[in-house]
Amino acid sequence: LEVSVNGKLWRYAMCYASVGMMAESAEVFDNAGVRKKLRAGRGRMVLSLFAMFKWWLKHRKKRFLPKFSLNGHKIEGKMTDYLAVNGKTVAKILKMKASYKKEQVFYGKMFKLSGFFRATWFFILGMSGKMKMTETSGDTLEFTAPARVQVQAEGEYEKIEGVLKIEVKKVGKSVKMVRG
Repeated sequence: LEVSVNGKLWRYAMCYASVGMMAESAEVFDNAGVRKKLRAGRGRMVLSLFAMFKWWLKHRKKRFLPKFSLNGHKIEGKMTDYLAVNGKTVAKILKMKASYKKEQVFYGKMFKLSGFFRATWFFILGMSGKMKMTETSGDTLEFTAPARVQVQAEGEYEKIEGVLKIEVKKVGKSVKMVRG
């Protein structure tokens, strides 16, 4: 996936990209204490979930996505997240018919995760592989006024000021990763 902010390339994402609450929550794992505990071994999943839950309780009422439209359609209500999924690993977790194999298609969806039951349902659907998302060839988020938005790709995140438009599309040419 190619993620552009205000018409300029921001990052390439092999598996997923997010905008909003999920993107901002990545800061939890930059905490030195959390990282040390996660490296310790036992109970990593429980520790991760607990750290995320504490962060969510503190931030759930914040407006993560100011007024915007998705692909020209005005989004009503206080959506917290946009998620784009492409990669094999994430597609397998969410059982998404392997969009990573399709040349010009990926999955995108808006979420409202500020309520406890919605966030819990999102987690259950995601982990059970029952998440339903929309197949798309590209998504454009356009904000009504310059916004401060958190954007994440593969766990790398950034708070960006003055965002008017975020575009996510499939890269026509595959990106090769070198492991060393």
